[in-house]
Amino acid sequence: MKGEKIYLADKLTDPIANIIRGEKSGGIILGIFVLIALVLANSPLSDAYFNILDYKLGLPWVEDYFRRFAGVSNWVEENFSGLGQYLGIPFTGGAPHLEFTVSHLINDGLMAIFFFTVGLELKREIFGGELSSPRKAILPIAAAIGGMIVPACIYFLWNRGGEPANGWGIPMATDIAFALGVLYLLGKRAPVSLKIFLTALAIVDDLGAVLVIAFFYTSSISFVNLLIGALIIGFMWLMNRIGVRWLPFYAILGIAGVWVAFLLSGVHATIAAVAAAFTIPYDLKMNPAYYAKKINEYLDKLKKISDYNESTADVKAERLPEEDNEQPRKIKAPIGAQETTVSKANTHFLEKDKDMTEVRDASTANKCSEASPKKVRLSEEQVALLEEIRKNTHKVIPPLHQLEQAMLPFAIFVVLPVFALANAGVSITNIRLDQFYGSVTLGVALGLFVGKILGVVGTTWLMVKLKIATFPEGMNGKHLFGLGLLASIGFTMSMFITSLAFTNPDYAVEAKVGIFVASILGGILGYWWLSRIDKKLK
Repeated sequence: MKGEKIYLADKLTDPIANIIRGEKSGGIILGIFVLIALVLANSPLSDAYFNILDYKLGLPWVEDYFRRFAGVSNWVEENFSGLGQYLGIPFTGGAPHLEFTVSHLINDGLMAIFFFTVGLELKREIFGGELSSPRKAILPIAAAIGGMIVPACIYFLWNRGGEPANGWGIPMATDIAFALGVLYLLGKRAPVSLKIFLTALAIVDDLGAVLVIAFFYTSSISFVNLLIGALIIGFMWLMNRIGVRWLPFYAILGIAGVWVAFLLSGVHATIAAVAAAFTIPYDLKMNPAYYAKKINEYLDKLKKISDYNESTADVKAERLPEEDNEQPRKIKAPIGAQETTVSKANTHFLEKDKDMTEVRDASTANKCSEASPKKVRLSEEQVALLEEIRKNTHKVIPPLHQLEQAMLPFAIFVVLPVFALANAGVSITNIRLDQFYGSVTLGVALGLFVGKILGVVGTTWLMVKLKIATFPEGMNGKHLFGLGLLASIGFTMSMFITSLAFTNPDYAVEAKVGIFVASILGGILGYWWLSRIDKKLK
């Protein structure tokens, strides 16, 4: 068989797979869904759009069933209300505890998947990536810290008290999907070192946002449930150390155990996702050098078998067609007459057209040779070798890498677009004029746009001037300023913290206006600035 056989299904799905693998695709898809949310919120479908987001999902039929057939609900209410209050689980009221609006379910449930992938990426970078070396990590870590502190301080200048002061965490976060999406639109015009630096900065920024949510945007805490969640995380870590590498085991405990426990504890459930991600095994079960040796042995055996099968197929293809090797078919003559044969009857014509016969035979042989790959099948020995290769490859790839690669497309192309669809819908017609220059709007917009630039650029410049760190190769001060502009794109995390910070919808609208203004300005100006810089690497 020559090369790889391409089926119709491959031709249909390969373009989609290429889009998913594209580094800038996530930001583009996210932008499209932001626009869709804005259109829906400002169209005749706006009422339906907001009603769907406010629709409650739960298991009320369970309560009705207990009341009607078993009376369990009343019994639980009468006998375990005190225990429920102690555990932080309200048994009273007749409504199921795990009942959420669609918007709440997206923010607390679906976004946990995104935060889980963030946790996987954080662990990978800390133990084996850009953040594993203190020398490489110090500059993006310092830039990220500066890019979080300065925006929060600027926000506080405009909002010092009351509920608006709760939004100080909103301008602290950079949206890695949007920022990298804009950067990758520049292609080779942006240095590779700039992309690595922005990625490391955004990862540290995400970690900071997660810690802010955990410590400052958590209301009442049930320490019993929190302890249960912590014990499950400890058990998962112990299984990791023992050598359990079966991913469904971690998935079941992570969802049914850690996520639910943190959800009931009052600590935001997305923190559980990050904590669970750090228990996923990252070590190798097989040394890469030993793996390479084993794989070469398997490949040599496989090649010998394949060469033997191909040589056998070639021999079969060179044989004459079956009908040409048949013995001449005799034709019965009348009684008393001499028998004759078909071959004798056609001898004159075959001798006359001998050259044409040779061409026909060669053509037939070629057709057999071309058709033979279709009949090629793997032998049991080949299948066994390929299975060994698969098992050894599985051993040399850490479960964390496998899980990250499997979940990342879903997080980027499903979770984040759905989150954008649920949170970016701002009805412009309902925005009052004063909300465009309200204290929350100004605090968020200036915190993101001005604070991120001052924090990221200023801190990095200071670290370089003090000779604590140096610029990555191929990156200079002009690139740094462009990176500061891109860091002011704060959508996903900023929107998420907005949903936690305010109960007053007017403040939430102001925050979203500020996020949109800063993110649009930062994205456009960042692209324009970086596209004008000489991009050749030294």
